[in-house]
Amino acid sequence: MSRDCNFTFIDECKKTTNYPSIRSVRVLKNYIYFIKYIYQSDIAHIHLGNWVLRIVFILLSIFFNRKIVLTLHGQNTLEDLKPLSKKLTLFFLNRVFHVICVNEKIKNDLPINFKPIVSVCEAFLPPNISKEVDLPVELTKIIDKHKNKSLLICANAYRLVKVNGKQLYGLDQCIEFVLKAKKNNIKIHLIYVISYIPLDDKKTYDIFLQLIDNHELSTHITLVPEPISFIKLIKLSDIVLRPTLTDGDALTVREALYLNKTVIASNVVDRPKGTILYDVNDNMSLYHTINSITSQKLDPVSGVAFKDHHKFYFNIYNTCVE
Repeated sequence: MSRDCNFTFIDECKKTTNYPSIRSVRVLKNYIYFIKYIYQSDIAHIHLGNWVLRIVFILLSIFFNRKIVLTLHGQNTLEDLKPLSKKLTLFFLNRVFHVICVNEKIKNDLPINFKPIVSVCEAFLPPNISKEVDLPVELTKIIDKHKNKSLLICANAYRLVKVNGKQLYGLDQCIEFVLKAKKNNIKIHLIYVISYIPLDDKKTYDIFLQLIDNHELSTHITLVPEPISFIKLIKLSDIVLRPTLTDGDALTVREALYLNKTVIASNVVDRPKGTILYDVNDNMSLYHTINSITSQKLDPVSGVAFKDHHKFYFNIYNTCVE
């Protein structure tokens, strides 16, 4: 029997003035609300990158005997974890009712004797832009300043995480290609959003700010150190960039294609049809890719097919309560 679903959302990012209703999983006092939310729900759908927090929410859901749906994406999947972390994660994942992997590779990494139902589906729902909060006024001014003079490019990061000495979400790659663009008088402006900057990352963020200042790159790049409506930024941009060193199935890429934007992404995983790839191991590849695009007229991307994601999730939720 088909049913309607009512959702209560929590978030992994911190509360901001743009999103005052957000309750972050990283704030301990919020857990009294999370316990209440789970108690009042029939299903807990967990989509967390941090493996410890993921286990915490599985435990809370088990305590209240709730059916658990869990999405596994690129960060902290099984292959990324140390042996003990992996063993604990698998132990608790086997208590989940339905696991959704965002790509086939993640599914194939699961053990043969894995107990839950497993599906593969990208973590994407068509956005409702009318319900998104407005972009900050200062950012809107920057966009207005550059939109008729330069190609606007946007990229984003959850936080400034290092992998093997490089930035997971590619901010170092971005600074490098922006430097080359300035040197060769290529008219671009990159807006790079960092959703979460804890104290541990503040020094790294300040280093990048200083680097931008030292090379006088402010006319070519803007760092936004807070969560914003990235889908609204995508809509106002000419090109969307996903310069990651590893990935699952990037929501950024799906949203950009949905809005018929030109999308450039690293070649670290299979990307959806319509994505322009660059070689993440070639220091010049990103620059050459962007340079080749800026020299031609950008046409809207078309012909990208999207499945009925609402139906996919509702079928899973209905199965949980049958």
